[in-house]
Amino acid sequence: MRDPDARLLNQKDAAAYCGMSAAIFNQKCNVKPIAMGVQFLRYDKRKLDDWIDYLQNDSKQENKPKEIDHAFYLERLKNNG
Repeated sequence: MRDPDARLLNQKDAAAYCGMSAAIFNQKCNVKPIAMGVQFLRYDKRKLDDWIDYLQNDSKQENKPKEIDHAFYLERLKNNG
C-alpha cells in the first residue's frame, strides 16, 4: 500500500488491505467503489471494514449450532408412525 493512512484505496491496495489478490477481490467483494472521475475509482476503508465485519459475523452464524424444532419432529413422527 502506498499510504497506510489513506482512507480511499485503489483496487490493488483495497485487495491487499483485505488480504487477497485483485482477482479474488473482484469476485468476492461487494463493496461499491466511489467514482471520483472517469475511470478513477476508490474504495473506502470504512466500507471495506464493514464488509469484513459482516463476513466475520456471518461465518459465526454458520458455525453456530442450529436450534432443533422439537415440535416439528414430534409432529412428523406422529403423522408417519
